[in-house]
Amino acid sequence: MAEATPATAPVLVVGGGWAGLSAALTLCRHKVPVVLVESARQLGGRARSVRSDKRILDNGQHLVIGAYQSLLTLMQQIGVDIDAVFERLPLTLQLYRNNKLSLKFKAPVLPAPFHLLGALGSARGLSPRERLQALRFSRNVIHLNVTAAEDFSVQTLLQDHGQPPGLVRKLWEPLCLASLNTPIDLASARLFTRVLQTLFAGSRPDSDLLIPCQELNALLPRPACEFLESRGAGVELGQRVTGLDIDAQGIRGAILGERRVAATQVILATPHSVTRRLLSRHPALQPLAAKLGELGHEPIATLYLQYPA
Repeated sequence: MAEATPATAPVLVVGGGWAGLSAALTLCRHKVPVVLVESARQLGGRARSVRSDKRILDNGQHLVIGAYQSLLTLMQQIGVDIDAVFERLPLTLQLYRNNKLSLKFKAPVLPAPFHLLGALGSARGLSPRERLQALRFSRNVIHLNVTAAEDFSVQTLLQDHGQPPGLVRKLWEPLCLASLNTPIDLASARLFTRVLQTLFAGSRPDSDLLIPCQELNALLPRPACEFLESRGAGVELGQRVTGLDIDAQGIRGAILGERRVAATQVILATPHSVTRRLLSRHPALQPLAAKLGELGHEPIATLYLQYPA
């Protein structure tokens, strides 16, 4: 990439995961010069396809729901045919314990919120009393407003609303794990209520499951790269940002290995640990870096099984 002057320098987006791709695509669509830098040899971050021998595997299981309008709109704006890359199904939850079906939950084709109320009312594996308790909680959660300052655990939320242990184990705990990837004693009640409000208070298609029927690279990484390059944006793979170029006037660019890249702005779409490391070297940004240092993470493990033909 040629050295840019301050007047012609682009916005530099660091990180080619879906967040970085979204930022770069939005800037590109608004005709803002942009360069996207990714340390890996391919785009997509934690939601990409990987090659193993002659097979192409998706890095983790990723589902989309109909309420992800920002993502779906972005995909359509860069020419992705939503109907071709996803199979749309009504919200369905099937849980098994000891190889036996313990809960089956499927939303009927009814307007919201009756589609999910009907699913709860007809759920297999729940007693009539548990169905009533789940319906009451679902009705109440639509009107809850848990702020960040008063946030508490999902476990406390369920206890406060009288959800019995059996119902929590059968329904709410699996739903919390599926949506937030966090156990109920640690998961945020504020985020969980937002998930339930999206499912219950949104339109009926908002709760649909959109299951990828093509590899993850075809959903966003590959068409995003083609869109950016076709409009003159820079995409640099295998390039790691090792530092930020900041002076008294503000951001000037970033350091990539042995070279400096000028930029009018820098967007760090990187894991919080990487962002913290880059920010902590600059006194004015150390308070923010310290806050990032307080964040934890929850691991996700993916197991691939190959069965005989």
